[in-house]
Amino acid sequence: MLLFSILLTLGCKTVNIKKDKATSTIDKLQNGMLLVKLKTSENKINRYKEMGDMAKAKEAIEKQQTQNANIINAFKDKFDFCPVYFFHSNDVANIKNNDFEGSVFQKIGEDLKNPPSSDTFYLIGELDYAYQDELSGRSGETRKRVAGTGSVNAVVIRDKENFQIPKPFPFRVTMLDTQNRNIRNSVSKLNIKLKEFDNKMERRKLKRKM
Repeated sequence: MLLFSILLTLGCKTVNIKKDKATSTIDKLQNGMLLVKLKTSENKINRYKEMGDMAKAKEAIEKQQTQNANIINAFKDKFDFCPVYFFHSNDVANIKNNDFEGSVFQKIGEDLKNPPSSDTFYLIGELDYAYQDELSGRSGETRKRVAGTGSVNAVVIRDKENFQIPKPFPFRVTMLDTQNRNIRNSVSKLNIKLKEFDNKMERRKLKRKM
């Protein structure tokens, strides 16, 4: 009985620690920004060009451009939990170094007059695979993803090191496919989930003060 009580206490403590961390993250995001990564299909396009298949290269470019435009419009129309900016996947290094000037934008082809300051908190969103459970390990000072279980297509939120935000933070909304309607619905659901989670954590804060 004593062992059961100890395990129960430790379990509750672990849950509270996770909730505290998730609360801190949602608060920072609301006062920070979401940076949405847009793919370029650069490798695929270059392979087609090297093969001399310019028709397929052009098709791949147009397909990626259309999807990126759909993503931008979905976030502009359906997401208002926090400020949103976009960046291309070939600017990942700049983003990781908090070098936002010239790398982030709100409309393709237009530089921001007032880019976010380098100390602005951010998380990264994208259309990609998300995992039910993400397994990671360390190689020296570097943390690396080892594996993941239960992968699904999703709108997923990750940290600047490209790791999913741990539960109970609502880090993903699954998608059947990347058709424009599904993108818009998934972005809208993500917006709602973040707001609902924020409200839930705010109520938790109030209860703990009483």
